[in-house]
Amino acid sequence: MALATSPIEPLGKYLVVQRAKPAETTEGGIVLPDQAKPSHDYGYVVAAGGECPDLPRLLHMPVLFRAWAGTLHRQQGVQFVILHLDDVLGILHNTEGIGR
Repeated sequence: MALATSPIEPLGKYLVVQRAKPAETTEGGIVLPDQAKPSHDYGYVVAAGGECPDLPRLLHMPVLFRAWAGTLHRQQGVQFVILHLDDVLGILHNTEGIGR
């Protein structure tokens, strides 16, 4: 997944996360319509505010966040989520097979 440049510069302890794209097909090869695609609660940090203590460690890392956290923002077909640092639950080390 190619990471987009953040259209937003977050302030304080906020992050801009590019939400991971849901799977287009099931493991069995069935093509999923848009309504049936799962909304992932993980994505990749593309920008962080100046008060984030883990800023260098978090940039471009896949992170797991609370399911209903943040504010959604779409720009040029890319979905971003603006999150508070407290809504990030952890760093994912293996994203293969998540959401299936």
